[in-house]
Amino acid sequence: MQDFSVGAVGWKPLAFLLGFVVAFPVLLTYAALWATHSRHYFFAWFVLVITVPLALALLVQLSVVRVRVEGGRLTVGGGLYRESVSLASVDLGAIRPLSPVELPRVLGTRTNGVGMPGFVLGWFRPGHGKKVFATAGSGTALLVPTSGAFDLVVSPVDQAAFVAALGTPR
Repeated sequence: MQDFSVGAVGWKPLAFLLGFVVAFPVLLTYAALWATHSRHYFFAWFVLVITVPLALALLVQLSVVRVRVEGGRLTVGGGLYRESVSLASVDLGAIRPLSPVELPRVLGTRTNGVGMPGFVLGWFRPGHGKKVFATAGSGTALLVPTSGAFDLVVSPVDQAAFVAALGTPR
Protein backbone atom coordinates (compact mmCIF):
# COMPACT_ATOMS: atom_id res chain seq x y z
CA MET A 1 0.00 0.00 0.00
CA GLN A 2 1.25 3.45 -0.89
CA ASP A 3 -0.43 6.66 0.27
CA PHE A 4 0.20 9.99 -1.40
CA SER A 5 -0.74 13.36 0.09
CA VAL A 6 -2.46 15.88 -2.19
CA GLY A 7 -1.56 18.94 -0.14
CA ALA A 8 -5.19 19.72 0.66
CA VAL A 9 -4.51 21.56 3.92
CA GLY A 10 -2.67 24.59 2.57
CA TRP A 11 -2.86 28.28 3.34
CA LYS A 12 -5.51 29.02 0.68
CA PRO A 13 -8.14 26.53 1.92
CA LEU A 14 -7.44 27.47 5.56
CA ALA A 15 -7.74 31.19 4.81
CA PHE A 16 -11.02 30.52 3.01
CA LEU A 17 -12.40 28.48 5.93
CA LEU A 18 -11.41 30.98 8.60
CA GLY A 19 -12.14 34.11 6.59
CA PHE A 20 -15.22 33.43 4.49
CA VAL A 21 -16.89 30.53 6.27
CA VAL A 22 -16.46 31.75 9.86
CA ALA A 23 -15.28 35.35 10.24
CA PHE A 24 -17.20 37.04 7.42
CA PRO A 25 -20.72 35.84 8.43
CA VAL A 26 -20.09 36.60 12.12
CA LEU A 27 -18.68 40.07 11.44
CA LEU A 28 -21.52 40.81 9.03
CA THR A 29 -24.04 39.85 11.71
CA TYR A 30 -22.31 41.98 14.34
CA ALA A 31 -22.20 44.93 11.91
CA ALA A 32 -25.92 44.58 11.20
CA LEU A 33 -26.70 44.47 14.91
CA TRP A 34 -24.49 47.50 15.56
CA ALA A 35 -26.11 49.44 12.68
CA THR A 36 -29.58 48.81 14.11
CA HIS A 37 -28.40 49.74 17.64
CA SER A 38 -29.45 46.32 18.87
CA ARG A 39 -27.89 44.84 21.97
CA HIS A 40 -29.31 41.39 21.28
CA TYR A 41 -26.22 39.52 20.20
CA PHE A 42 -28.01 36.17 20.24
CA PHE A 43 -28.09 36.18 16.42
CA ALA A 44 -24.33 36.69 16.17
CA TRP A 45 -23.72 33.81 18.55
CA PHE A 46 -26.21 31.72 16.57
CA VAL A 47 -24.29 32.41 13.35
CA LEU A 48 -21.04 31.51 15.11
CA VAL A 49 -22.54 28.24 16.39
CA ILE A 50 -23.57 27.35 12.83
CA THR A 51 -20.39 28.38 10.99
CA VAL A 52 -17.72 26.91 13.30
CA PRO A 53 -18.98 23.29 12.99
CA LEU A 54 -19.30 23.78 9.23
CA ALA A 55 -15.69 24.97 9.02
CA LEU A 56 -14.54 22.07 11.23
CA ALA A 57 -16.40 19.56 9.03
CA LEU A 58 -14.70 21.00 5.94
CA LEU A 59 -11.33 20.89 7.70
CA VAL A 60 -11.84 17.22 8.55
CA GLN A 61 -12.77 16.58 4.91
CA LEU A 62 -9.52 18.25 3.82
CA SER A 63 -7.41 16.26 6.26
CA VAL A 64 -8.62 12.80 5.19
CA VAL A 65 -8.08 13.26 1.44
CA ARG A 66 -5.44 10.91 0.02
CA VAL A 67 -4.42 9.08 -3.12
CA ARG A 68 -3.79 5.39 -2.41
CA VAL A 69 -2.39 2.59 -4.56
CA GLU A 70 -3.18 -0.77 -2.99
CA GLY A 71 -4.04 -4.27 -4.12
CA GLY A 72 -4.31 -3.48 -7.83
CA ARG A 73 -6.58 -0.47 -7.23
CA LEU A 74 -6.14 3.29 -7.28
CA THR A 75 -8.32 5.05 -4.70
CA VAL A 76 -8.58 8.83 -4.68
CA GLY A 77 -10.41 11.15 -2.29
CA GLY A 78 -11.58 10.54 1.22
CA GLY A 79 -14.38 11.32 3.59
CA LEU A 80 -17.61 11.94 1.70
CA TYR A 81 -16.03 11.79 -1.76
CA ARG A 82 -13.95 8.76 -2.76
CA GLU A 83 -13.60 6.73 -5.93
CA SER A 84 -11.62 3.64 -6.77
CA VAL A 85 -10.53 2.25 -10.15
CA SER A 86 -8.58 -0.82 -11.19
CA LEU A 87 -4.94 -0.14 -12.03
CA ALA A 88 -5.52 -2.16 -15.22
CA SER A 89 -7.96 0.53 -16.39
CA VAL A 90 -5.43 3.36 -16.00
CA ASP A 91 -3.80 4.47 -19.27
CA LEU A 92 -0.23 4.96 -18.00
CA GLY A 93 1.04 6.39 -21.28
CA ALA A 94 -1.57 9.17 -21.32
CA ILE A 95 -0.96 10.55 -17.79
CA ARG A 96 0.03 14.18 -18.14
CA PRO A 97 0.38 17.31 -15.99
CA LEU A 98 -2.22 20.06 -16.31
CA SER A 99 -1.24 23.70 -16.29
CA PRO A 100 -3.18 26.08 -14.01
CA VAL A 101 -4.83 27.53 -17.14
CA GLU A 102 -5.76 24.10 -18.48
CA LEU A 103 -7.18 22.69 -15.21
CA PRO A 104 -10.55 24.54 -15.26
CA ARG A 105 -11.14 23.54 -18.89
CA VAL A 106 -10.42 19.87 -18.16
CA LEU A 107 -12.62 19.88 -15.05
CA GLY A 108 -15.55 21.86 -16.42
CA THR A 109 -18.50 22.36 -14.10
CA ARG A 110 -18.53 20.86 -10.60
CA THR A 111 -21.64 18.69 -10.29
CA ASN A 112 -21.07 17.39 -6.77
CA GLY A 113 -18.22 18.03 -4.39
CA VAL A 114 -16.16 20.54 -2.46
CA GLY A 115 -14.42 23.49 -4.04
CA MET A 116 -12.47 26.32 -2.48
CA PRO A 117 -9.36 28.28 -3.35
CA GLY A 118 -6.47 25.84 -3.65
CA PHE A 119 -8.57 22.66 -3.38
CA VAL A 120 -11.18 20.71 -5.37
CA LEU A 121 -12.73 17.35 -4.59
CA GLY A 122 -15.62 15.63 -6.28
CA TRP A 123 -17.36 15.13 -9.61
CA PHE A 124 -16.98 17.41 -12.60
CA ARG A 125 -18.56 17.49 -16.06
CA PRO A 126 -16.31 18.97 -18.75
CA GLY A 127 -17.80 20.56 -21.85
CA HIS A 128 -16.70 17.52 -23.85
CA GLY A 129 -15.42 14.08 -22.97
CA LYS A 130 -15.94 11.82 -19.98
CA LYS A 131 -16.86 12.81 -16.44
CA VAL A 132 -13.95 13.63 -14.16
CA PHE A 133 -13.43 12.80 -10.49
CA ALA A 134 -10.90 15.26 -9.04
CA THR A 135 -8.82 15.31 -5.89
CA ALA A 136 -6.52 18.27 -6.35
CA GLY A 137 -4.88 20.48 -3.78
CA SER A 138 -1.69 22.46 -3.95
CA GLY A 139 0.77 21.53 -6.64
CA THR A 140 0.45 20.54 -10.25
CA ALA A 141 -2.55 18.39 -11.10
CA LEU A 142 -2.20 15.26 -13.20
CA LEU A 143 -4.81 14.00 -15.66
CA VAL A 144 -5.10 10.22 -15.22
CA PRO A 145 -7.17 8.82 -18.10
CA THR A 146 -8.95 5.51 -17.55
CA SER A 147 -10.81 3.08 -19.75
CA GLY A 148 -13.80 3.36 -17.40
CA ALA A 149 -16.71 5.79 -17.31
CA PHE A 150 -14.64 8.63 -15.88
CA ASP A 151 -11.12 10.04 -15.78
CA LEU A 152 -9.23 11.21 -12.69
CA VAL A 153 -7.47 14.46 -11.85
CA VAL A 154 -5.10 14.20 -8.88
CA SER A 155 -2.30 16.32 -7.46
CA PRO A 156 -0.04 14.06 -5.41
CA VAL A 157 2.79 15.92 -3.71
CA ASP A 158 5.32 13.31 -4.91
CA GLN A 159 4.26 12.91 -8.53
CA ALA A 160 7.21 10.79 -9.64
CA ALA A 161 6.61 8.21 -6.89
CA PHE A 162 2.88 8.23 -7.70
CA VAL A 163 3.41 7.50 -11.40
CA ALA A 164 6.01 4.85 -10.49
CA ALA A 165 3.51 3.20 -8.10
CA LEU A 166 0.92 3.06 -10.90
CA GLY A 167 3.43 1.34 -13.16
CA THR A 168 4.50 -1.35 -10.69
CA PRO A 169 3.60 -4.92 -11.65
CA ARG A 170 0.21 -5.97 -10.40
